[in-house]
Parts: sequence; C-alpha cells; structure tokens
Amino acid sequence: MCMSMRTNENNNSSFIINPSLKIDHVHLRVSNLKESLAFYQSILGFRILKDKSTSSTAFLAASSSSSVAIGNINTTLSLENKEKVSPSLVLTEIDKNNDDNTRFKNIKKEAGLFHFAILLPERKFLAAFLRHIQENLDQTFYEGMADHAVSESIYIHDLDYNGIEVYRYSNCF
Repeated sequence: MCMSMRTNENNNSSFIINPSLKIDHVHLRVSNLKESLAFYQSILGFRILKDKSTSSTAFLAASSSSSVAIGNINTTLSLENKEKVSPSLVLTEIDKNNDDNTRFKNIKKEAGLFHFAILLPERKFLAAFLRHIQENLDQTFYEGMADHAVSESIYIHDLDYNGIEVYRYSNCF
C-alpha cells in the first residue's frame, strides 16, 4: 500500500505515505522551508530524513520509520529494519536576498513543472485522501478532480503553487 490513515489521541486522522512509494525524487524550490515542511508532513505524510537548522534544504521520504544519516545526504538507514531509505522529495528554500525572488513569486504564470504525481494502489485510498484533505487542507490549495477513464485524480498545490496530483489507476485494464 502507498498510504494509510491513522487516528491520534484527539481522534484527528492523519495521512501517512507508505515506504513502498515509487518515485526517484522530486526537487522543489520553496519560498519558506519551515512552512513547506509543515505542509508536506501534515497533508501528504512525508517524513524528514535530513534537515539542519542552518541549511536551506530538507530531505523527505515516504517512510514512517525512524531514520538516521549514514554518511551522505542521499541515503539513510532505518533503525527498525536496517534498510536504506532515499529521499523522495527535496525542498530547497530560495535565497531571500536574491534578485531572482521577483521571478520566483510569479512562477505560477511561467512554463515549467506542471505537477508531480503520487500513485495510490486502490480507490479506497484515494477516497481516504480526499476525506483527509477535506478535513485538513484549506480549500484555496484544492485544484480539482478528474476521471481520465484510465485513472482518477485529485489535484492540489502547495504554498508555492507546485502542483501535486494524487491518483489511482482504474480497474479497466
């Protein structure tokens, strides 16, 4: 499975990405690393693999296990089962003193990355994700849904308008 739902002591559901997620990695530029980390952890269930308070870059993975660094920034070792976990998502905060900031603020209007996609294994997981974002995500981040005949998709964006598609293949194959 690629995701699961769990309930905390306050009966609030949270979304967790399963370690079987299949992406090499996505590297995004963000305007505020702290706020973006909160978004990707609370809405999509990513976990921080490596983050230094002095760094402008954070490495996240679809892993709910505790991890420790083992020598380089691209691989960590799970404490529970000693398997290597590579980051699925890298967030780099833009230099706020750079003149390029004006261009970055207008990024939604420019050509570039349309979105990245996260595949879920079954329709029930897509339904659980929809319920999760309805309860936990401000509507301004919601872009829409689509039934493409071969897949069903939910489209959202992050704080910097990086598009995210969460989808599942239909059983028409």
